[in-house]
Amino acid sequence: MVRVPRVVGVSTPNPDFQGTNLGTFVVGSVPLTLNGGQIKTWKNGSSDVWGGNLNYRLYPAGSPDGSFTAVPLPFDANLPNPGDQQWTNTAANVDLLSGLTEGSYTLEIYFDSPTNEGTNYNNNGDANYTATFTVATAVTLTDARALWLDAATIAWNGATGSSYRLLYDPDGELVPAVAAATPCAFPLTGSCAITLTASGTISGYPKNPNANGLTRLTNLLTADQVKEVLQGQTAVASYDSGGNIIQISGAQIQSVLDDLYVDNVVGNGTAEDATLGVTYSGGSPSVHVWAPTAQSVTLRRYADAATASYTSHALTRDDASGVWSVTGAADWDRDFYLFDVAVYVPSQDAIVHNLVTDPYAVSLSTDSLLNIDRTDPNPNCGQKEEADTN
Repeated sequence: MVRVPRVVGVSTPNPDFQGTNLGTFVVGSVPLTLNGGQIKTWKNGSSDVWGGNLNYRLYPAGSPDGSFTAVPLPFDANLPNPGDQQWTNTAANVDLLSGLTEGSYTLEIYFDSPTNEGTNYNNNGDANYTATFTVATAVTLTDARALWLDAATIAWNGATGSSYRLLYDPDGELVPAVAAATPCAFPLTGSCAITLTASGTISGYPKNPNANGLTRLTNLLTADQVKEVLQGQTAVASYDSGGNIIQISGAQIQSVLDDLYVDNVVGNGTAEDATLGVTYSGGSPSVHVWAPTAQSVTLRRYADAATASYTSHALTRDDASGVWSVTGAADWDRDFYLFDVAVYVPSQDAIVHNLVTDPYAVSLSTDSLLNIDRTDPNPNCGQKEEADTN
């Protein structure tokens, strides 16, 4: 909803419209609607007011053009002072984003009131009232030119820029203009950006020889902050000196996952040391799965391999190892299960719920359901020698 400007000398609870930046809007996602307006008029002597209009037009910022469209303001009420009247329309429901493409726009308005003595105007001294807003679109990432090598380092195989940002979105609906406008603050609550600093070229990564010579981009994030970022959609963008995107691309994250969970960590709780699959303690099973980039993991437990009904059990994440786990009851024995994993999938460019089997289970039904079975003779059941990030 766009609120009308305050008339000079009249106090209203509405914020000022004149000169306001209304914000950034995504077509099809975040609406921008002109619901209408309100004017108050008065009569002197034989004068008579016949109605009112809010007149508006839209144009690209800096290029005023086009005719005005009138939104009628019908009679609403007689005010306490004799001759004073109120004219209101709050149901115009004008979609201001309809037909607009990405860019910056100006909304310009003025009011008029026809009378028996001619038309009166409220038009900001003939300058009219204006406010600006930006239309942005979600990006579809078609490649991954950023190689995230370790927590602090990204190799950039894209166009050189005057500046760089790591862009994040929790829902897989990245809008670069929206993300870039908000510096990331932890814990993350929405789309945001992290400043990246260009620092020479990449060398000294034997597991990534293809990164040698690429632009080195560094950040100041902690390991825990990087882990949080990796649970959403990420992209790297290069910008020109005017802040315009030169190129944007997805990030390859296999190496940074190794850095965070396997290569440079020691001791209990790391992915390399984690027990995965099904284990038993005191007759009760625990189920563990490594899913460091997942936003949630739920175990669907089935009474048998044929039934479609299931009971859901949320798994808890261990931030040190990226392992999700749940401990069940003894009566889970011989039940079947699948994992429902909510995770960003680059090939679909979205957060999706994948139904997957347990890669460490040793009993699989014909319908790809896994069996919780403490009697299975396989001594490696539930064990893991090394975390696989591929």
